[in-house]
Parts: sequence; C-alpha cells; structure tokens
Amino acid sequence: MATLGQELKQQREARGKSLEEISRTTNIAVRLLHAIERDDYRELPGELYNRSFIRQLAQAVGYDEARALQLYERQSGSPHIPTDEEVSRAPEILPPPKTGNALLLTLSLAVVVVVAAGTSYAFPGWWQVFGGWFVSLKSAPSPQAPPAVEPTPPPTAPTEAPPPPMEGLTLELRATGKCWTRLQLDDSRPEEFVLLPDDVRLYRAKEKIVLSLGALQAVSVTVNGRALQLPSRDGITVKRAVITPDTLETGVVSGLTRASNLQ
Repeated sequence: MATLGQELKQQREARGKSLEEISRTTNIAVRLLHAIERDDYRELPGELYNRSFIRQLAQAVGYDEARALQLYERQSGSPHIPTDEEVSRAPEILPPPKTGNALLLTLSLAVVVVVAAGTSYAFPGWWQVFGGWFVSLKSAPSPQAPPAVEPTPPPTAPTEAPPPPMEGLTLELRATGKCWTRLQLDDSRPEEFVLLPDDVRLYRAKEKIVLSLGALQAVSVTVNGRALQLPSRDGITVKRAVITPDTLETGVVSGLTRASNLQ
C-alpha cells in the first residue's frame, strides 16, 4: 500500500506540477514539501503546522484532504482530531423522561381519595362537625390588633475593604468555533484537546501558561478577567504563547518560538 508521501507525489506528477510551483502558491518551503513526499515528518516544524502543510499540499494537487490527514495520523501516530462532519454525525443523547414526580403525585392523590372515602363510610356526619367548627371560628370576634410600632432602622454596615488582588493566573477559554488547543500550566505535562463551539473552560496556574491554538479567531482568551491579544505569524494560529504575571502588567505576550520554517 502506498504511503501518504507517495500518493501525494503521484498525484502532483499526474497533474504536471513542480514543487517549486506549489511552493509559490502555498508559501511552504520546497524542502518541507520534499519532506512530506518522503514521509519524513521530523523535518516539519510541529503537529499544528504539519496538518496545515499536508492539507494545503493535498488541496494543491487535487487530493482528498480528509484521506491525507487520516494517512498522516496512521503513519505518524498523531492523535485523531474529528472533523466538522464527524462532530455533526455524533448521536444526540437525550435525558431520560422524568416520571418519578408524576408517579409520586398520582399515588398521593389516590391515598387522599381512599382516606376520604373511608372516613365518610365510618363517620357519615364528619363534614357537619367540621363545618360547624369552621362557622364558629368565622363568626368569632377577631382579637384587637396591637399598636403599630415603627421599625428601628438597621445599623449601618461597615464599609467592606476591597478584595485582595488575585494570586496566580486564571485562564478562561471561550470558543465560538472548533479549535485544536495545546495547553501547559506551569511545569505540568502539556495537554492537547479540541474546543467545540460554546465550550467554556477555566484553568489555574501559579506562574506560567503556555498556549497554542489552531484557530485564533474561534477562541476568546481571558486571563484574570483581562482579554489578551495573542501573537500570530499568519493571523490564524498561535504557536506556544507564554503568559506570566508580567504579561498582565505590560500587556505583551511572549512566545517560545524556534527559527521559522516558512519560506
């Protein structure tokens, strides 16, 4: 069975396109296109860029992008990220019907009916006794109301001191679309996941947050209640943006970037 690189190369040659021509239209370096056709993913800059380069190359040569990503995940061992079509096909899980309250109400009404019927059978005139007692209560003079007393105003509460400044970093990710995300809190192990539309996630760190995003426009990033503008080379992705307490004071988000692999 042909590998991803072999199939992309065959498709490119069948269309009579050179790597230099594809490099000019996609802005991907020729050496990176060579690496994809050789199935040598170690030459590529990283997981986020790998998927973008493979998708652009497949589109340029008329190859199915979804199949290209499937072959890439199978060969490289990369975790699968569901597409929009796969997410839309997921079955909707409906909550079970709430029958417990209705059943309890029905049983309670049945017990009341049985007790009333049994009382009427054993004491036929019970309603007359209780009816006369209710009439006597109604005709009895009402007790004189006590004199009105003006309410005493409540003591003035002492002015509360302002809350102490927030310690550490509280990150809020609010998604409006689907976005691949990579997150590292302090020195913990990085975590990769996919944000779906309307997802809201909160994370806490003491000194540092390192964040990568596959779709910057689909996620609102807030730290300690302050919205941040993350750096992006192409206006779409964010590569290892570093957020520290100094970030909130200066408003400058630094990045742990390597030498650029783009032409």
